[in-house]
Amino acid sequence: MQTRIILIRHGETRANRQRRYVGVTESELTSYGKYQARCLKKRIAKDTIDRIFVSPSRRALDFSKIVFGNRKKEIFESLQEMNFGIFEGLTYSQALKKYPQAYGRWLKNPQRFNIPKAEALIDFKARVFSALKEVISNNNGKTIAMVTHGGPIMLIVGKIMKSKNLWKVIPGLASISIIEFNKSKPKILTLNDVSHYK
Repeated sequence: MQTRIILIRHGETRANRQRRYVGVTESELTSYGKYQARCLKKRIAKDTIDRIFVSPSRRALDFSKIVFGNRKKEIFESLQEMNFGIFEGLTYSQALKKYPQAYGRWLKNPQRFNIPKAEALIDFKARVFSALKEVISNNNGKTIAMVTHGGPIMLIVGKIMKSKNLWKVIPGLASISIIEFNKSKPKILTLNDVSHYK
């Protein structure tokens, strides 16, 4: 039987608007982020969703509450964004100015360069892929929503597309990507869709 995964990135936060790196750092949804959530709520109102897994970050939880209302949501620690270490809380320009060598090396080759004090990319991948495998194996034939962040979605989509470029698909805020797994063989049905609010 087919298992369908709906990957949902949370809506705009203050940090997103300021172009800051926030992995484990909390940042509240903006009024526009809440608007994006209401738009997505209308978009998926008629969809049958069996279970909802949410990152423990406040921005993901708050977004999911608007989208799914009082429906049961299961917090899944492994859906947390990557810890960006020394880049946490910095804007892109601040990171470049304060850590020019580290920032440049990471952008050029994130697969091989680990940000100081950050979660290693290999560990980030391991927990995200483990979470995906667990969800698929325990929910055969169901439709699952996963409310998470840009990083986990980039990893999952990149793996399915067999891309070595981490930046190949950067999911938009409040976007949805739908993947169907049939005997563990994935098929992307919808990719980075933001038409519900654009």
